[in-house]
Amino acid sequence: MKLTPTVNLDVQPAIYFALGVAHAVREIYAEKSLIVTSARDSHTAGLHPEGLAFDMRTRDMEEGEASLVLARIKQILEPLGYDVVDERKSVKGPHFHVEYDPKGNERFYV
Repeated sequence: MKLTPTVNLDVQPAIYFALGVAHAVREIYAEKSLIVTSARDSHTAGLHPEGLAFDMRTRDMEEGEASLVLARIKQILEPLGYDVVDERKSVKGPHFHVEYDPKGNERFYV
C-alpha cells in the first residue's frame, strides 16, 4: 500500500478494515498497489474529517481493471455498511471514494 505524503491515517477501525480489503482487491485484480490519496482530512467534506472515509487513486489503472476492482470492492464492502463511489470523472482526479456509513443492522464486524 502506498500513501501520498499528506495522508493522515488516524482513522476509525472500520476504515483500516476497508483499506485492507481495497488493497487486496487491487493487488489481485489490477496487480498494482493501492494508493491512498485522502483519509482523515479536515479539508474535505463528508466523513473524511471523522476518519470514516478514504479515497483511492484510479488514474494508473486501465478502464477494465478499474471497473473490475470497483465491482469487487463494492461486492465485499457494501453489505457491511460501506458506500463505495466511483469518482473517476471527479474534478479532484480519478478515484474511488469509500466511506463507512452503516444503515440499519449493517456492520463490518460480527
